[in-house]
Amino acid sequence: MASQPSSSRRDVYQLVTDIILEKLEQGVIPWKQRWSAQGPAANYVSKKPYRGINALLLNSLGLAQPYFLTFRQAKQLGGHIQKGAKSLPVVYWQWYFWHKETGRKLTEEEAQALPSKEVERKAFLRYYRVFPIQDTEGITLELSQTNSSSLDEDKLIRGFQPLHSMPHPVAVKTQSNTPFYHPRHDYINMPAMNTSASEEAYFHVLYHEITHSVGHAKRLNRSSVTDPQPFGSWIYSKEELIAEMGAGFLSNLMDLQSETELTDATAYIQGWLKVLRNDKRFVIEAAQQAQRAADYILGNYKGE
Repeated sequence: MASQPSSSRRDVYQLVTDIILEKLEQGVIPWKQRWSAQGPAANYVSKKPYRGINALLLNSLGLAQPYFLTFRQAKQLGGHIQKGAKSLPVVYWQWYFWHKETGRKLTEEEAQALPSKEVERKAFLRYYRVFPIQDTEGITLELSQTNSSSLDEDKLIRGFQPLHSMPHPVAVKTQSNTPFYHPRHDYINMPAMNTSASEEAYFHVLYHEITHSVGHAKRLNRSSVTDPQPFGSWIYSKEELIAEMGAGFLSNLMDLQSETELTDATAYIQGWLKVLRNDKRFVIEAAQQAQRAADYILGNYKGE
């Protein structure tokens, strides 16, 4: 994808966190939004879906055609961005490499050719801006028709697929009416499905607990699971947001996102507002871990 990195010195973490905070203040919870019937937000040219925090931001816009272009891409397609159109940031990691002994800056190719112990690596979060395709003019857009919904009888098969695709699968038991993941014994407790408001609501909770289980030492070894902290602590809150985001990713990928409204939405939103205002890195790091967990669960994790 042709990207156009921003020349701004603005703090990328703060920029993205401010957008998330604004959405929460408006009553929009990005990780609980249903994606377009066309699927996840993607770049119009490459058709490559956005991931992590970018997926959360762009999928929460509620666009029927969730495709985006950079200013340069619109121009290359023979069109332009409409005057007054509002852009959104897309973040990415830019890597730099140095030779440890000489301090010489290396290209990525040079770094890959050397033994890893001789190379110092450091990543910086950068961003560029994209626009929704409906904010473009002069481009002949080729858009697909709305996908037909999956048959209801396929819902259970789709719903349980993540349990079967995940490496080192986790056991699921029904011992009580309280859902939880037990890290020491590595199992999930789920209430009976008929106690949930809907099948979608059941699977959202299941995916939340599966995302927790990915943090086990024999899977992705996430410290917020292997070294759990007290309720209300920063690490506890981050792990809960990872699980919520992971459930959102999986529910949408399985076409099972629940539209059931939160009964305690105001308290829920206020809780996250308080956490995010105190740590500008919190939401980006949680989204990164949630995306990694979703990849692992679906058998798509390539490692670091």
